[in-house]
Amino acid sequence: MPTDDTYTECNFTKLYTVEIPPRDKWTNDQMYVEEGSHIWYTDGSKKGNDVGCGIYGERPKLRASVSMGRQASIFQAEVFAINKCVEINLDRNLRHQHIYINSDSQAALLALDSLESNSKLVQNCKTNLNALANSNKVTLRWVPGHSDITGNDEADELARKGADTPLIGPEPFCGFTKREAYSLLNNLEKRRAIDGWKFVRGQEHSKALIKPFNSRYAKELIGLKRHKICAVSRILTGHCKLNKHMFQLGLKQEATCRFCQETEETAMHILCSCGPLMSKRSIHLGRQVLQPYEVQDLTAQRIWNFLDSTGISKVI
Repeated sequence: MPTDDTYTECNFTKLYTVEIPPRDKWTNDQMYVEEGSHIWYTDGSKKGNDVGCGIYGERPKLRASVSMGRQASIFQAEVFAINKCVEINLDRNLRHQHIYINSDSQAALLALDSLESNSKLVQNCKTNLNALANSNKVTLRWVPGHSDITGNDEADELARKGADTPLIGPEPFCGFTKREAYSLLNNLEKRRAIDGWKFVRGQEHSKALIKPFNSRYAKELIGLKRHKICAVSRILTGHCKLNKHMFQLGLKQEATCRFCQETEETAMHILCSCGPLMSKRSIHLGRQVLQPYEVQDLTAQRIWNFLDSTGISKVI
């Protein structure tokens, strides 16, 4: 697929100006605009996976929406909108005019203000901006989004309309980014890993108590001290010195729970339903009796606190 990424280029020619004024200048209607100038607003929008951009001309009056398909990023939509606005002005063959192009994307404006770029779209936009600024005064200006500024609201509406319109033509609209490729590959591998975990034989105990590929939980678990990590990992996988597991290994003669003396002592029994541990379970895990899927949402620290209070942490 065609890519938007390219080798980093440095361009020391910048005939246009980029301004990022304070928000209150816009909200207090203190922005200076040269009399008789051309005023434009651009915006990008993403609804689900659909991307579009909008261009609104306040003076001269013009409204345009562009559908960018499902592969473009919101950053690309913002830059493309600015570039499309520049192309419209180039086609008008303007001379000795002051042109304001307002965008609510600081990322796009800073990329166009930078001397370096590694995006074909950004480089093309810079080239067009310099061509327009060669015979006109061009100012790119940041405008705060969702601040009841008429021009920006109009551009936002046009961008949403573009996102709602199906793309006619091949994807990707303006080149695939390296970040998007990494994201797609990461999601693909995660889906494959989850499917592998779901359909692997055995591991019923671990599947019942552990939410697969939860990066937030993994980060929290790794942040604990080593002896806590060991205890929590052992109880969640069932590979620990509880009576049922030791009985299966032939290292104990009975599998009965040491607390209730009624049923087999498994990790699921200890965490979810053992009668004598109800009060401790209520204090540390939030409920007297738990379902296995509810254990999946408990933090590692809370599970450790429960194990420590029962004394099981010293056994397993």
